[in-house]
Amino acid sequence: MSERLPARSSDGVFSAGLVDHVPDPAAALREWARVTVPGGVLLLFRPSGRAERAVRHGRPLDPADPWTRPTCRPRRPSGPPCAPPTGP
Repeated sequence: MSERLPARSSDGVFSAGLVDHVPDPAAALREWARVTVPGGVLLLFRPSGRAERAVRHGRPLDPADPWTRPTCRPRRPSGPPCAPPTGP
């Protein structure tokens, strides 16, 4: 059963780490905006993962870590997943 909140019924929406787990993130964002009053707040938090931090800090990714799958790595604007730096 799915219940919908009335439009413009909330002063704000807080989402912590949820956007990556909903089937249709764009639809979720539209719904959150729909139920938020004009001038309300959408506070979205997306935690960075271990693979993202490793890449950012130049550490190699552990192939045994399930979070290093290509689908879990951050993407560059050009498209391919980030990879750890190589070479000097």
